[in-house]
Amino acid sequence: MSIYPREIGPLRKLILQKRKLLPASTRAQFFSTIVASFLKLAEYKKAQHILAYYGKTSSGEFNTVPLLNRILEDKKQLYLPKCASDGVHLDLYEISDVVSDVRLGAYDIMEPRENLNTSTPLALIDLVIVPGSVFDAWGSRYGYGAGFYDTLLAKFHKPKIAFAPDLSVMPFHLKTHPKDIPMSIIITETRIFNCDTQ
Repeated sequence: MSIYPREIGPLRKLILQKRKLLPASTRAQFFSTIVASFLKLAEYKKAQHILAYYGKTSSGEFNTVPLLNRILEDKKQLYLPKCASDGVHLDLYEISDVVSDVRLGAYDIMEPRENLNTSTPLALIDLVIVPGSVFDAWGSRYGYGAGFYDTLLAKFHKPKIAFAPDLSVMPFHLKTHPKDIPMSIIITETRIFNCDTQ
């Protein structure tokens, strides 16, 4: 039986508040465990072109820099998103250095610098690491309200993987819109949810 929150907003706000209250040391410990699980996935081992994101730690996201560096160390191609000039879409750029190839951009998120090569088509990407605020155990995801990733991933049929603390994964079905894109896998500090098989 599905349990639906009356509104998305209050649930997202509550979970974001709880997530932000996690001590930085706890968040780092959780993410270390999550990354260890992620690196063991067949989906990661097979992927050569990976779209990830630069975590906004001030809002409670994981610091993803260690993972971004690990992807590069593993000789894989790393891409980060950048808000397009139309304010609706994301453009993807390959980066080779997580310090010199990024700058503070839209929504105070680190994103690729303007002087990088032309944007990369999504069709080249093998795996996407997707940020989010709230999830459920079946792969449903709430983002942050702008819909950038749902637009980007509408026709993407390869692995979509999210990282989240346990407190962000609901044990009931979230109310979703037909345009919301579900995750393939969600990894927390204690569990791996293989959502494509549920």
